[in-house]
Amino acid sequence: MPNYVDNELWIYGEKKDLDIFKEKAKGKNGWLDIERLVPLPEKLLENEELADRQYDENIWDEIKDFENAKRMLEKMKIFKFIGIRTAWKSSHWGPEVPEFDHLEFEESEESIYNRFISVWTPPKFAFIKIGKLFPELNFELRYFESGMQFNGILIIEDGEVRENDLANYYGHRGG
Repeated sequence: MPNYVDNELWIYGEKKDLDIFKEKAKGKNGWLDIERLVPLPEKLLENEELADRQYDENIWDEIKDFENAKRMLEKMKIFKFIGIRTAWKSSHWGPEVPEFDHLEFEESEESIYNRFISVWTPPKFAFIKIGKLFPELNFELRYFESGMQFNGILIIEDGEVRENDLANYYGHRGG
């Protein structure tokens, strides 16, 4: 059974930039489709055998430019069931599953607020990449997980991470 992370996301910017973001973020997984904003590489989409392949010392000869996924997989190689696609998702999105349960959504002229649940981890890696794609917007992600006892904050301004803190859990959220 997975642990659930309670996330609060604020996005700040001018209305025209927020509208562009919403249009680009909308996809099959709802208004905020991480997979659309930070898509899986074509090689992993086209080649199911390669994408689902389990840990293999020689796999990196076939896939180039996957340093984050390679480091993640190296750390996890004790778990032989971890596939290449899983390692890529974990190192580029955070949660392996990019779909979220959206609990609250509010919008104004200058901001978007969305409270949602993710599985296992917050989508920090995805928002670091998204912040670079939309430097005219500022992102603030707060997250809470009571099962593994952590909470944290990620703030991205002008496409750069300004704060990325993890702390011991307090409160009653997540789980």
